[in-house]
Amino acid sequence: MAGRVPDDKIDEVRNRADIVQVVSRSVTLRRAGRGFTGLCPFHGEKTPSFHVSPERQTFHCFGCGEGGNVFTFLMKIDGATFPEVLERLAREHGITLPRRAPTEGEQKARSEREQLLRVTAAARAFFCERLASNPRARAYLAERGVSEETIARFGIGYAEDAWSALADHLQRAGTPLPLADKAGLLIARRESGYYDRFRHRIIFPIEDLKGNTLAFGARVLPDAKTTGEDAKYLNSPETPLYDKGRVLFGLAQARDAIRREGRAVLVEGYFDAVLLAQAGIENVVAPCGTALTSDHVRLLRRFTRDVVALFDSDEAGRRATERAMHVFIEEEVQGLGASLPEGMDPDDFVRREGADALRERIARAVPLIEAWVAGRTEGVRSFAERARRAEEIGAVLRKVHSPIERDLYTRLAADRLGVDERLMRGAVGGAQTAAPAPVGASAAEHETAAQDPAIEKLGRAEESLLAQVLREPALLEDPGVTEVLGAFTSPHAREVARLAVEAGSAEAAVLIDRAEDPLVASLVSRLASLEPPLDARGALEIFRAGAWQLERMRLERESRALSREMSEHQRSGDVPADLQRRKADLTRELGKYKGMDATHVPPGSRG
Repeated sequence: MAGRVPDDKIDEVRNRADIVQVVSRSVTLRRAGRGFTGLCPFHGEKTPSFHVSPERQTFHCFGCGEGGNVFTFLMKIDGATFPEVLERLAREHGITLPRRAPTEGEQKARSEREQLLRVTAAARAFFCERLASNPRARAYLAERGVSEETIARFGIGYAEDAWSALADHLQRAGTPLPLADKAGLLIARRESGYYDRFRHRIIFPIEDLKGNTLAFGARVLPDAKTTGEDAKYLNSPETPLYDKGRVLFGLAQARDAIRREGRAVLVEGYFDAVLLAQAGIENVVAPCGTALTSDHVRLLRRFTRDVVALFDSDEAGRRATERAMHVFIEEEVQGLGASLPEGMDPDDFVRREGADALRERIARAVPLIEAWVAGRTEGVRSFAERARRAEEIGAVLRKVHSPIERDLYTRLAADRLGVDERLMRGAVGGAQTAAPAPVGASAAEHETAAQDPAIEKLGRAEESLLAQVLREPALLEDPGVTEVLGAFTSPHAREVARLAVEAGSAEAAVLIDRAEDPLVASLVSRLASLEPPLDARGALEIFRAGAWQLERMRLERESRALSREMSEHQRSGDVPADLQRRKADLTRELGKYKGMDATHVPPGSRG
């Protein structure tokens, strides 16, 4: 959709689209208190942990952490973009979205795309028809164990053993052959005319998430009279429709299973993908004749954060697995690896050993980085080699975003190499700043918060105040409330507070739209899904009581930190006067809280 849609129109669509009705199309919901619960569609579970709040128009799963509003639900469940979801909901509710007139270039590109999609659809239908009438091609698929149902599900076809079968067919249908050439189906002859790119090959259509045919992958039949220039597998070239680094074969068929299983299985070849899906391992996808890219992983990340690499067990497969590991680290996806017997690929294994045996291997998949560290530290004897491997491993661990994972792998590498853990941490180097911090926070703040129970307790108290504001958005009108929110220290809570104050709104569905960090949006949806405790006091009084408790906790933490600092100075016999004065001031401030409890906070008091 061209152009930026005004915020008031986005708000209108969000307010008109009832999240309970939208979610009910995909999830069976049951009333639970003021909201609804059901089995989460984003991960496998037997006990409902998925909550929908009609009052706040949000959803949150307390099992996997997914959360958001009506827009984000449809984006996650359908793998759609925000403009696509917005336009669909607007259309459903009779809302006209303002559009600027497309430029001449945009009109031309849209028209060309539509024409190319018609050509690829016509080619797909032709290939399917040719397969139905070619006994040799059908016999080959039967030999490979491909069923009729799988042929239909994936739209598998056959390109004839002729130079211009498709070209002649398209020309008879009135398709301009230069357009078919642009779609990657034909190749221009040196003199004049065109010939078919795919000949005497099994054809695998490559689709986008909407089911549009973008391109084709092709496997030559074994009895083909080939030359050294004829590769076993041949893929469409890149075209205005098709970028091989951004499309995964089988994702259109696999996405529901990926959500259901909570992970994707990544294989190398078309036959691997279709035969695993046929065997019941339906959460399987494959790159289209290229190495795994960051765009591939970002595409998968819309459906899962766990990906199992199930590549061939030969040397090429091992190299592909290591390359994939680096992409997974970069894109913050949990990359796992499942091993196969030497010389076997997934297609061979599932046909010989069965689907259950393969499922067991997939279930035993280990993190790729863990296996890589183990492999790089195996059999290392000389001191020089240990030092070199430590530097090599450190350079990779430096890129791991999770501080906990990075710490665990650093310890593992130090132990296996037999080097001092502090030296291994030195090899990891700038890891403390390599991890991306939450919005509005430094990485150091994030890691300190994870290590200090007092800070964690403060964070929970701040979240409790945020939950109160989300329940009663009118609280933002009180200056004392915005002052408290502005003093938050927990990174994610501070970012939610900032968004609310800047927007002048504490409506959860609005804040989710404004949040750039998925963790911030998840915090909003989680807090919005909490049932408020029974309390006879007014909302402002409850907030003031919470703020009072929060301020006391801050003062107590500061006092403890100051006492530790003074103790360090006492060891040298000299406590600076400014520390002594600050300690006295803190003691006086804390004295105000003695004999009071949070139910008797002076009106208008911040604490």
